[in-house]
Amino acid sequence: MNREIITELHYDGTVVMAANLSFIRAAGAEVPGQDDVLRVSERLVTACCYDFIATAQEHQRKLRLDSTLQLTVLIISPDKPGAMMPLTSTWGDGAETEPPYARRPHYLQPAHTALSPAATDDEGRSSADELCTDLMSQFGL
Repeated sequence: MNREIITELHYDGTVVMAANLSFIRAAGAEVPGQDDVLRVSERLVTACCYDFIATAQEHQRKLRLDSTLQLTVLIISPDKPGAMMPLTSTWGDGAETEPPYARRPHYLQPAHTALSPAATDDEGRSSADELCTDLMSQFGL
């Protein structure tokens, strides 16, 4: 999706993933200003949550960790707490727009979940759905 995404895997089982949700950096594209609204795509947040859970789960299996992982996701504004505008699609694959009833919070609370070392792929998907729902519900979605 032409996004800037960084993933770190540590020997102790720690997984860190950072993704640029704000804009797609294209050739000659202007970086959003400090006073611009941060656009948050529900589709991209969902994809990032799924990728984060899958990466953490596979890293947990590879290292044969036997303790539950505490997973935390959050959306932050890099410069200052600015308004965040949710973008969602009515039919799932159409153009994303801001729903008229959506809120524009300046700060979101982190979302948390736990992942058992014996968790199946279905439990991982359920955890990803939970994280995404917890984040996007703060926009009133």
